[in-house]
Amino acid sequence: ADPAEGHHVTAVDQRPTGLVSDGRWLYLGDASGKIRTFDGNDLERRERIVEAHDRGVASMAINSDGSLIVSAGNDGSIAVWNVASDGALAERARLVGTRAAITSLTVSPDSRWLASTSQDGTVRMVDLEHGDPAGDEIPVGLNTTVAFAPDADRQLYVASSGLHLWDMRTESWQRMACEIIGSRRLVEAEKELYLRGEPAID
Repeated sequence: ADPAEGHHVTAVDQRPTGLVSDGRWLYLGDASGKIRTFDGNDLERRERIVEAHDRGVASMAINSDGSLIVSAGNDGSIAVWNVASDGALAERARLVGTRAAITSLTVSPDSRWLASTSQDGTVRMVDLEHGDPAGDEIPVGLNTTVAFAPDADRQLYVASSGLHLWDMRTESWQRMACEIIGSRRLVEAEKELYLRGEPAID
């Protein structure tokens, strides 16, 4: 039997590069840099198109309640989109990305944090509330992908040469900073990088 029999089939005119759904609307990113919104119940009904990235969509992620979509471009740029009740996308922020194309994205359960991987083999955390990086890029290796644990605060699954669970909470950044600098006190630049406004622990 034809697996497509009894299902809607819609032709797309560009190579698909990202696909997310909130259960009602379907968002398809493509190699031309566009994101197309489809009615998930009737794929023949093409809704809206937004010009998302100049050099093509590299990856996409959606938050747990479907109110926020993040897309990354092949140029390393990151766009944050608010999702309206009718499925329309409105750009909320355009974030500074990485020098390399982003290969995977994931949004934390509280929609506060974004984690991404890129072709340079690093994992990066971004504070979506303030729109800037949280700490340094962490070198891991090529062909890495990430996903936040759905029921825990900033617990990040990282799949590379193996599968790991990273604790990305502020307390962990503090411990990491202490391991890096040893017994000396943090300078102001290091406080900003590692503590993100949290008080230092003596």
